[in-house]
Amino acid sequence: MTSSTLSIIRVGSQSQTPPSERVTWKHQPLALIKVKEIKTGGQTINCCQFCCQDEKILTGSDNKTLGIWDCHTGLQLQSFLGHRRPVTGCFYHSSLNRIASVSWDMTLRFWDAETARELWNVSHDGLMTTCHLSDDGRLALAGGDDNIVSVWDIASGQRLHQMRGHKSTVMCCQFSPDGNTFGSSSMDRTTRVWDMRILKAKLTLRRLPSPNSLPSLPHSRLLFS
Repeated sequence: MTSSTLSIIRVGSQSQTPPSERVTWKHQPLALIKVKEIKTGGQTINCCQFCCQDEKILTGSDNKTLGIWDCHTGLQLQSFLGHRRPVTGCFYHSSLNRIASVSWDMTLRFWDAETARELWNVSHDGLMTTCHLSDDGRLALAGGDDNIVSVWDIASGQRLHQMRGHKSTVMCCQFSPDGNTFGSSSMDRTTRVWDMRILKAKLTLRRLPSPNSLPSLPHSRLLFS
């Protein structure tokens, strides 16, 4: 799902943000759920995530760039240049202040969020669609249309493992908080839970209606997809 605007949903009272040409509130005056819309100047947004204590938004776009936007003013604060085709996945790690991104250019790239400097990039075997970083900041996940989820060492940029089992494009992946497991969903309509200690899938959910849903493993025992 793509869009040329960013929508921010706020539950509770509306903040007293000064009006901006880039920011509009899209809800009824008495609505309990507030929706703020940020205009992105025609950029088609493929992925987004709150970052920097929810004061900013990280985006990946069809124009081959990552961007960081101010939630209050709607201004783009930073642009990350390097990908050669549309950016399809991005993830911000708050403790490291680092960003991972993937693209149809078949690369996984790692960035310094403060300086927008690219730290390293690695090539994959197909178009890339999704990425995630472990809570401890040691490992990165990336997947795409080669049907594989790859595990990378963040410090060195070396690929450690290739998890095979999906029969079609991997659309999303996510580590559990302890890093011992991760989930992945695919266009083959399955969600798999992988055990990092044995490097195998320990659970497969089949015939799911939505391959784009993100697996959630909040306590390493619970998952929704």
